Amino acid sequence: MKKLFAFIFLIVFSEVFSLDYFGEVEGTQRFNSYNSSYGSIELILGAEHQEDNFYSQISLKATDDPEDYLELYRGYLELYGDYTTFSAGRQMIVWGSAYIFNGADVFNEVDLENPRSDKDGLDSLRLKYNLQNMSRLEGVVFKNLARDNNIGARYTFLVDNYEFMTNYFHYDKKNPLGEAVKNEDVVLELKGDAGIGIWSQLIHKESEGSDQNAVVIGGDYSFDLSGTLLYTLAETIYIKEEDTGAIYLRYNYVVSEDIEVFQSLLVDGEISYLYLRSGLTYKLNDYFNIQVSYNYYNNFRGLYQYSYNEELDSELVFEIQGFF
Repeated sequence: MKKLFAFIFLIVFSEVFSLDYFGEVEGTQRFNSYNSSYGSIELILGAEHQEDNFYSQISLKATDDPEDYLELYRGYLELYGDYTTFSAGRQMIVWGSAYIFNGADVFNEVDLENPRSDKDGLDSLRLKYNLQNMSRLEGVVFKNLARDNNIGARYTFLVDNYEFMTNYFHYDKKNPLGEAVKNEDVVLELKGDAGIGIWSQLIHKESEGSDQNAVVIGGDYSFDLSGTLLYTLAETIYIKEEDTGAIYLRYNYVVSEDIEVFQSLLVDGEISYLYLRSGLTYKLNDYFNIQVSYNYYNNFRGLYQYSYNEELDSELVFEIQGFF
């Protein structure tokens, strides 16, 4: 019934407003050492409308999963005031300046293959209030799999080329046994431009029965190499209670307008866990990209908040993406 309601709502939404339409299709085929091979297809269709004082969007996602083949991907309304922005509905929310060890992003699961990929919509209410002294207050109430009324709050202020953020979260999260565990986090952040892009987080997490304190430091820089572009990134985390850490390294080399080569490495401080990804993206035209990548896992049972299949050690991935 929910799937039918979402489809009907998209049709009604399209009739009421003059809309801009968009879509995305992605096909993936994986060949791995665990269960030989499998493929997936996703299709996103949506519409949006922009006015001076509001923005609205609705989109549906269809997959080849017979049990969950159609869902409301995003559907929200955003209202603009002189100093405020209020949004309600299923929307993407991403907080935090860190790339992969992001303690301020309690809203989303980390995608190791593409940490900056679009996230699924989150049922939430969100308010931003811009203060007059180059600062901003934000608050969000959001739903996840463990609880309907989790909360997050953030205060941001700017000094020259630097942005300082204080984040607070009170939320439930399911543990590996499927039990809801209460969490309370405080994350202090800094990001800015010091000739290279820099960012840092001080993370304090309290959950039932345990506390965790961590430090994240990262930086990135782009090199112009005679008409080609090389983007480099490094990010590291140290976890006090475990007296261990990890480092994430990445580069993207834009060979031409059509070809980009990339590689990323995630490894813990003792080099007992390792994840390595290498690949190439080829731009067919303005609408379609093809990507081929190879993922290698060495004892990658889990690191920080990530968890993967222990029996998986390598996989070859073919992807095609289309945008319209």
